[in-house]
Amino acid sequence: MPPEDRGDPCWGKEAARVLEAAAAHGRVAVVTHRNADPDAIAASIAAKSLLEAMGARACIALPEGASRASKRLLSRAGVEVGECGDPEGAESILVVDASNTTQLGGLAPLARSKPLYLIDHHAPGDLAELAREALVAKAVSATQHVVHAAHSLGFRLPGGEATVALGGIIYDSKRFQIADRCSFLAAALLVEWGGDYDAALEALTPPRERGRGMEYSERVARLKAAQRLVFSRVCGELIVAVTHVSAFESSAARALLDLGADVAVVVGGGGELRASVRLSRRAVDSGIRASEVAEYIASKLGGKGGGHDAAGMAHISGDVSPGEAVEALARSLPGKIARICTARRGAGGGAGEG
Repeated sequence: MPPEDRGDPCWGKEAARVLEAAAAHGRVAVVTHRNADPDAIAASIAAKSLLEAMGARACIALPEGASRASKRLLSRAGVEVGECGDPEGAESILVVDASNTTQLGGLAPLARSKPLYLIDHHAPGDLAELAREALVAKAVSATQHVVHAAHSLGFRLPGGEATVALGGIIYDSKRFQIADRCSFLAAALLVEWGGDYDAALEALTPPRERGRGMEYSERVARLKAAQRLVFSRVCGELIVAVTHVSAFESSAARALLDLGADVAVVVGGGGELRASVRLSRRAVDSGIRASEVAEYIASKLGGKGGGHDAAGMAHISGDVSPGEAVEALARSLPGKIARICTARRGAGGGAGEG
């Protein structure tokens, strides 16, 4: 957990301590959340390099693989992920960019059976309780924690890995729109180490913004999300929108914000359901947090939830269909949002049909 001494404001020494403790076991599997986004991929790759520099044998285990954005970033930077052939053979587990065991998918049993170490930037979940050593400090990205650990140890990431790390920070900071001092400092270090900022930015620019359009299935998912949505007005002018799709939940949630929603919740997924949560700046300024919304969804439907101020995810373990989940959330979520913003802003506002 973050120390009282703020002489290490970017947590580099604390992250280095966690890495050193994990490396002491000799063979380490670096694990991150399912469908690993660029921050998760970047933090994993940087952590693996640091562990190997400390003399450990390290590999990366990706439950459900990497996201599309991560694959574009890795390809553009010319970096391959050193995945584990047999993660169960590891002597310790280092988890990065995840707060709950449910985010680890099929690798969750490893977190319970091996010595566990954790570097994360979300609100603490059950992984923090399981960890022997942990750095759980609020920050824009998990990647910056590992970059500051490298700097603290006098280690420089190779150019390609520095480019991937830049991509991780760019992704979670929304192109530095929500950056903090430590993310800027980490980015400066990465550029100094040979990271290609332009390459990282280009890799993470959505195809539609590069003039190549959006693929058909994603466009259809966004339209179906709009067709099925239920929305309510709370706290004066905030709009809460809930809907479901079979895929592209995060993209659909972003589309709902573009349509005017302030709290967008999109339920979907193939096997296990998940709910993607996205908030507008107006909602965040009203005291709403996507992580809190995701946790509430999980408490109502069963599962685990978490995230950041403006983006979150709930993994739903309850026995409900997407339609049933939307119906339940459409009834209860507006009231929850109204109570949060009323308490934090001192403003009235009940939920009502829009």
